[in-house]
Amino acid sequence: CAPEWVLDLLESYTQKGLEVWVEYGLQSANFTTLRRINRAHGVSDFVDAVLRTKRRNLKVCAHVILGLPGEDEEDMLETGKLLCALPIDGVKIHPLHVIKGTKMAQQYLNGEFEVLSLQEYAKRAVDLIEILPPNVVIHRLTGEVEEDRLIAPDYCTYRKKHEVLQAIQREMESRGSYQGCKSPFNR
Repeated sequence: CAPEWVLDLLESYTQKGLEVWVEYGLQSANFTTLRRINRAHGVSDFVDAVLRTKRRNLKVCAHVILGLPGEDEEDMLETGKLLCALPIDGVKIHPLHVIKGTKMAQQYLNGEFEVLSLQEYAKRAVDLIEILPPNVVIHRLTGEVEEDRLIAPDYCTYRKKHEVLQAIQREMESRGSYQGCKSPFNR
C-alpha cells in the first residue's frame, strides 16, 4: 500500500510547506490475530512501511485496535511496545467494535469472542498511553459508529464518546499516570 512512487508524491507536498501524515493500520502486533481478522499483511509489512516512510519528511500515524478476538493484555501491550520501538509520530487507538453485516458480527453472535467492557477498555487504553513516548501525538482514543449499525460494545457510539473519554481520564487519575510514565525504551 506504500510503493516508493506514492511516498515520493506525498513527500513532494512537504516541499510546498505542507505537513503530511501517512496513516498505517497495524491494529495488532500479533500475526495470528492479523491472519484471523484477515488484514492481508503481517507485522513486518507494517514495520517496512513505517521505516520507508520515515526516511522522508513525512509523519506516521499508526492505528491500533484493543480487544481483538483472542488477544489478552500481554498482546495489547506488545502492540504498544512495537509502536514505541518505531519512529512513529502519532497513534489512533480504539476498541474493537462489531458492526452489523460483517463476518466478525456473525462470529460475535455465535459466541466466538467477547468485546471489552468500558472499564476494561479504559484500563487497556491507559496501559498503552503509559508506555507511549510523550512526543507521540494521540489522535484518537475511541471509535464510534452509528447506533443502528453497531452490535457491540454499546459504548462505541457518537452519543457515548464522552463517556469513553471520561472513563479513560478517571483511570489515568486513579493511577496517577500520564503519557510515557512507563515507556519501555529510551527514545
